[in-house]
Amino acid sequence: MLKCYNVKGVALPGLVPMRSAAAFVILILSRSSAFAAVYHSDGLQGDVAISSTAGPVWPMKKWAYYDELKNELKPGGLKVNTGQSWSTVADVDCKIPMTRSRMAKPKVSLGLPVYNGELYLHNALTTLLEQDFEDFELIICDNASTDATPDICRSFAGKDARILYVRNERNIGLGANHNRTFELSRGQYFKWVAHDDDYPRAMLGRFVSVMDESPPYVSVVYSLCERIDEFGKVLTTDSDSINSDDPFPHKRLVHMLWNVHLYNSVYGLFRSDLLRKTRLHGHYPGADQVLLAELAMLGSLVEIPEPLLRIREHRGRTYNANKDAGDLRELFTPGMGHRFSLIGIKARMELELIRSAMQLPIPLKDKLLCTTVAAILPQWQSFKNFGGRQKRRLFATFSSVKPAAS
Repeated sequence: MLKCYNVKGVALPGLVPMRSAAAFVILILSRSSAFAAVYHSDGLQGDVAISSTAGPVWPMKKWAYYDELKNELKPGGLKVNTGQSWSTVADVDCKIPMTRSRMAKPKVSLGLPVYNGELYLHNALTTLLEQDFEDFELIICDNASTDATPDICRSFAGKDARILYVRNERNIGLGANHNRTFELSRGQYFKWVAHDDDYPRAMLGRFVSVMDESPPYVSVVYSLCERIDEFGKVLTTDSDSINSDDPFPHKRLVHMLWNVHLYNSVYGLFRSDLLRKTRLHGHYPGADQVLLAELAMLGSLVEIPEPLLRIREHRGRTYNANKDAGDLRELFTPGMGHRFSLIGIKARMELELIRSAMQLPIPLKDKLLCTTVAAILPQWQSFKNFGGRQKRRLFATFSSVKPAAS
């Protein structure tokens, strides 16, 4: 029996405390047969923790593997301790809607991590829910926003059963919040979506149709993208151009590292089973490049030659608003970003790239070749970039020298 305990701040072995019992009750129901929104009820307050006969359920990355508990995750099957006596869910809060059915396992899971995204979030949610492909769930992980983000999310979640809204009690970092959306997902395919981008109506349907027609070793399907300004005006069309069907993982890795620059491919459609073989987003700047490298080593990458994504350029965009190394680290490790670090951001990313090549579940020969590429290619790129900068400086110096008067 899955139970929810009111521990009142007492640390119990194997249990992880949470703040709101009521919010979690509805979250559990949303993963089974109640409805797809998380609301904070006034019926319960206090610190709680959860466990089950199959082991601890929190942190929520366990959800993807908890199909065996589906018979227990039903209204009336969950018990809540209010500090006085055991009660069924319905007894604790009679306001919980018990008639709205949770959708069956979807074809696609969309993960939308967000922090203080009130400015563009309404548009993003609207264009996502208006997609002509409808067999998807939308998982929103709110990283303890302090603006109107929670209200916007709850409003949409109350109207569409495909939405699961989860709010973190504290900011867990950019990478961890991205990962949490995937860990909560159930779809055959998975796609991250940004709260500040815009989504053409045909986007998801085209991604799915191309992935369905692709062989099972294709790990990513992505498209060209339009870069738009804060008002939606198209600035340019661009893409990472990392598509490759080369049979050799190390050659796909070379192609990916040499061409990635915009990172629109991070917002492509992934096969969930292959994505689970990666380390997902690391807790450091540049983790998206390492993740793409892992997916390139695991399978082929397909680019759709149509602009099916609109990436918004604005001052508040993550890497536009955080230029300093300490600020960037703070995004991924809140409260620790400005501490002294022995290695720089670029060096950390390059070391993690080597680590990924060594740890991926690929044949030993491919692992050795990919590790060699991961160790050498970034250094060669740095050397070429350094040489290019010196050439430009020399050209600028000599072009500014006026000829001597005769």
